[in-house]
Amino acid sequence: MVDDYVNGVIKAVVTRSLTDALREVLKHWGRIAEAELNGSDIRGTKAKVCAALQHIAKRDQFTLEIAGDLELAYMQLNSSKKLWKVFKLKGSNFKHDLDPRSLRIRLVRSLQLKKMDGDVDGNLRMFAGAMWFRFHIRPTRRRRNKKQAAETYKHSNSVFLLTFPGSPLFIMSLTGVQNCRLILQAITEVTGAERVVDTHLSGRHVASLADLALNTQQQPDNRFRKMEEKENPLAVHLNKKRKCSDQSSNVEDNPHVVDDMQKVKRQRKDILSNVYGTGTHPFLETLQYKFDVKYDLEGEETNCRALVEIKGKNALEGLCQLGREGFIKFPLPKHLSSVTSLSQNSFTIKDKH
Repeated sequence: MVDDYVNGVIKAVVTRSLTDALREVLKHWGRIAEAELNGSDIRGTKAKVCAALQHIAKRDQFTLEIAGDLELAYMQLNSSKKLWKVFKLKGSNFKHDLDPRSLRIRLVRSLQLKKMDGDVDGNLRMFAGAMWFRFHIRPTRRRRNKKQAAETYKHSNSVFLLTFPGSPLFIMSLTGVQNCRLILQAITEVTGAERVVDTHLSGRHVASLADLALNTQQQPDNRFRKMEEKENPLAVHLNKKRKCSDQSSNVEDNPHVVDDMQKVKRQRKDILSNVYGTGTHPFLETLQYKFDVKYDLEGEETNCRALVEIKGKNALEGLCQLGREGFIKFPLPKHLSSVTSLSQNSFTIKDKH
């Protein structure tokens, strides 16, 4: 069973990795000797590489934890292949400074108790200043059918989690509802938090999510991004390409090139900065609607002019109150749809005539 599990992890990692990036993943894993990495077997086809790695795993008797480290190392360098969500601990006395090894042991133990049969594996690796966890949660024995019983490893059962020392934030890969609920319950119990809330931040680029999540004072915090660029050779390779393309297309700083759209581009930047920037934005606390219309009284030849002022949390609440009192009927007639006031939080609805 252990050999089947290890071989399944190796096959899944080799299959999902790009041929040029596979050697970087194995180097980041740190379990293959340099001489074997430079050998012809590792540089061959994926089938040849998979067979060579499985042979090394059997020869060196790789355990479940070592195989899990391989999948975690792969995910650290290829995090964009997963969809991630950001969660935050809430409470006054939760523990956010636990030792990484202690946190892994306690999380795995809590998940094993919740799964009842203990089919949970956990791994921990530090990368780019963050603590990366990998949990492989297999279905309970009672829920396995004959096909699932023969499978000891399935990459869709692996859930990845990363957090930062001293931070109440957790970034978790997208998984099933049941596994997500189990992991969030385990995090709540281990840290002593009152609850874990969804920050509604999600995406495939972990560095961008970390920048947004760690932004506590409306100032960009790119510690994780900088450290990832240093430690992730794949990220550095892509970043260099992007920098070269940006420099070749940048004409604002080139004195020999005249940009006819420079003024328009600056105006657009100013508009975007004013609308979506970090500065304070005006907001409406209370809306006031006033009606200044003429009503025809039954049995009277003259018109009666009435001024109705609606105050409250919203105009609909005031209209409903008038409707309950019998002063107005829904829907409102067309001649009451003319808004003549242009102020931000006070509107007067008058006759069109």
